Amino acid sequence: MKRVSPTFAAFLAVFLMAALIAFLSACQKQSPSSQDQPTQPSVQDQSTQPSTPDQLTQTTQDDSQILRGLPQFVFASGAGGWQTTVVVNSDGTFTGHYTDNDIGDTGDGYPQGTRYVCDFTGQFTNVVKISDYEYSMQVINLKQEGTPDDMAIADGLRVVNSTPYGFDDAGEFRLYLPGRATADLPRNFLEWIAMPNVWNMDKLPATLPFYALYNVNGEEGFFSVAA
Repeated sequence: MKRVSPTFAAFLAVFLMAALIAFLSACQKQSPSSQDQPTQPSVQDQSTQPSTPDQLTQTTQDDSQILRGLPQFVFASGAGGWQTTVVVNSDGTFTGHYTDNDIGDTGDGYPQGTRYVCDFTGQFTNVVKISDYEYSMQVINLKQEGTPDDMAIADGLRVVNSTPYGFDDAGEFRLYLPGRATADLPRNFLEWIAMPNVWNMDKLPATLPFYALYNVNGEEGFFSVAA
């Protein structure tokens, strides 16, 4: 057998050693340690967190449901021929009509007298429950048809466009439910609803027998009637 020279043997040993080191290094790169693994986000790091009980209450509570199925409301004094009627829809929008007949207000071309009218629309919003028998809400988008004081004469009657009586300085309204105690209700509200219902202010019913609306700023009261 041919002998290998010492020089070649040394070279071969160095070459084999280098190849072994390279192989081991490659294996380590393919099997990273647990310290090199990416950190998984904790539950608190997730973008979608379950709602707390308070958050669920805020998102599911809807006091505006009380507006569903409300009867027609009337604002009147019981004296004279005027009244304002209001119909509230389930979404809080409403339509209203004011009319006042004055047969004594006559003139050339209108011997039948004068009629003051106003058709208007708006919406009750921001409904907040005060108690089981009372809610607070705000009026927005109050608009009327035509221009106040515009007039026309037809069939001997003068018709004058007016304003939505009962919505003077409209802002906050209170909705009272049947059963609301009358003892602590605003006196101006009680006076408005007492007259057309023939109530004695000194002997009022203990509770309201119907739904009612109160214009807080205008101090005007509506009561409900069968549609």
